[in-house]
Amino acid sequence: MFENSGFWRRFICNLLDFLISLAVIIFIFYFLAPLNVEKLQKISFRFYGSFLLCLVWIALYFIFIPLYFNKQTLFQSIFNLKMINLNNQNISLKTFLIRNLFNGGFWIIVFSTFMILIQVNDFDLNKLPNLKNTFGNQIKQNIVAVLISYWFLLHFITNISIIINKKRLSIIDKITHTRVVINKYKAVIKPQELKLIPYYCELPKFEYFKSDER
Repeated sequence: MFENSGFWRRFICNLLDFLISLAVIIFIFYFLAPLNVEKLQKISFRFYGSFLLCLVWIALYFIFIPLYFNKQTLFQSIFNLKMINLNNQNISLKTFLIRNLFNGGFWIIVFSTFMILIQVNDFDLNKLPNLKNTFGNQIKQNIVAVLISYWFLLHFITNISIIINKKRLSIIDKITHTRVVINKYKAVIKPQELKLIPYYCELPKFEYFKSDER
């Protein structure tokens, strides 16, 4: 039997996974994304290249690397956490990908949506990195903002559900029929497996003497 992970262990693990992913994304945009007018006009491929690299990084960190390491992210491995199904077995590839739609996989959707909706021509060259103040751009910005807000709201609700649930199961756990557990198996003996073995103990024998016989 595996013990369900507590809230703080899961929260810190997820937070560190998010922060290390965010740090790499910031690094990519800082060194590759064109942040002035000349670069944006001449080498716009770096703009799209930055987003493509972010997509590759997120896919590597949250999907391909965990698939190689028993479906664990870097910090899940460090914190000794893993995901199992309700039968205490490793989750399937399909279940793993569904769970990822609520985690790293969701950011693949966000970055892909941004790349599809927002083009280089949408930027205001005099006020980089702001977009031109048009109705279409406002709709595009709102769509991306709603997606990002949805992710934070979902994880807020998920964390609350872990806190109030006695078994420390989140909404995502219930939807996917999985558990996040501490990777340490504990043997549990069921009451029906207990066997009572009779034990015979011979009572001691006592001898009594009169005081004058001593």
